[in-house]
Amino acid sequence: MAPGELAATAAPKAADMSIPSPAHDRLARRESAISALARLPASDILNDHEQAILAIEEARGLSPTPGPARWLVVIVKATRLCNLRCVYCRSWAEGPNQTMTFDVMARSVREALSMPNVHGVEFVWHGGEVTMLKPKVFRKFLWLQERYRQPGQEVKNSIQTNATHLTDEWIDFLHEFGMGVGVSIDGPPELNDRRRLDKDGRGTSSRIAGGIARLRQAGIPHAALVVIDREIIGAGPERLLGYLADIGLDKISFLNVLPENDPDDPEIVKSTYFTFPEYVRFLTDTFSVWWNSFRDRMEIREFRDFIQKMSVPKTSIGCLWMGNCMGRYVTLEANGDLAPCDKYRSDPGSILGNVMHSPMADIIRTSGYLADAKKEASDAKTRMAPCKWFHVCNGGCPHDRHLASRFGDAVEPGRCCGGAPLLDHMARTMGRTMERAGIRAGSSGLDNPAS
Repeated sequence: MAPGELAATAAPKAADMSIPSPAHDRLARRESAISALARLPASDILNDHEQAILAIEEARGLSPTPGPARWLVVIVKATRLCNLRCVYCRSWAEGPNQTMTFDVMARSVREALSMPNVHGVEFVWHGGEVTMLKPKVFRKFLWLQERYRQPGQEVKNSIQTNATHLTDEWIDFLHEFGMGVGVSIDGPPELNDRRRLDKDGRGTSSRIAGGIARLRQAGIPHAALVVIDREIIGAGPERLLGYLADIGLDKISFLNVLPENDPDDPEIVKSTYFTFPEYVRFLTDTFSVWWNSFRDRMEIREFRDFIQKMSVPKTSIGCLWMGNCMGRYVTLEANGDLAPCDKYRSDPGSILGNVMHSPMADIIRTSGYLADAKKEASDAKTRMAPCKWFHVCNGGCPHDRHLASRFGDAVEPGRCCGGAPLLDHMARTMGRTMERAGIRAGSSGLDNPAS
């Protein structure tokens, strides 16, 4: 997933001579830009055809069905077109009809923001590669959001990009609207340039590093997403984290590489499948290196979330550890198809419906696929609740449980999500550090994980 927006900083008082923080400046700039955009008449932002589509859309009634949660995340596949051909990726496509049309855009934004009980929506612009499109497309997204946003409703936007196509126009747009950016990179050049290739088979490390430098120079908040498999593990965490730090990255997240959900040759997939226990061993080894050498200059989302949850059990953390994200996170395809998160792409039955045919809230509420997934999550919670770390991981990602069942690689089938070795190691390591510093472990809840 992409980085969230930074929290607003309180405005300084008149007598306060301190310099406003970058986050404060970014918030003020974003609010000013959004306010100016919202005041534009339709004729200034849409062409005649789009205005006609909008009139038809707004003449259509809305469903009274409530949303699935107070906060909804919509992963918008604005386009499946991409300028790269990453060796493990199945998120790109070629040919016609791979980019979202205005009718789907208007329908989906209006539907997402009009659900009666939804207090906030985050739109994560995803691909393919979103920067293959012009920023003017996304100005229309933002304009529609302001048109349909309910009073008091919070709206966030972020993008995921490979950072090789960040034009001046894109940098200006991201800066103007204070938008968070996730950058996909697979470690140092000797690894990245065997995996993240362009259409001509050339490596992309120098272009990614250049894009990251442009984001940093423009003051645009960004974080890196690294796909982890056996090749990345072979390089070692010291080389991986060292390179990412060298190119100026201070916020990182990891994603275990995923097998195809509906492969042509299941046996090949099974023989190359990267198991969740392997991923947990990587995280465990990486935590030691990060804790000893990088924790003061680099934030790693997985470790940050777990540390917060271990210290304050009621803390809300990211989607991987929600326990049951189904229906709260949805993927919107360019043609209007609605699905769970992109991990489920091509999984039989995972297309829940199409927003051009049925209201979004109705699709989510009546989906048999989601109902089955929610039942699985409930059953998993009952089985795993006795685990001493359940209050931290909430049973883990449902897709990881799905894969563990499919490939039979669960550490303790039905009783543990597989993350316990990592969490045990983190607690021991942090406890030793706190003991050397003279801090009582119990003050953070680390002496009793079940508390």
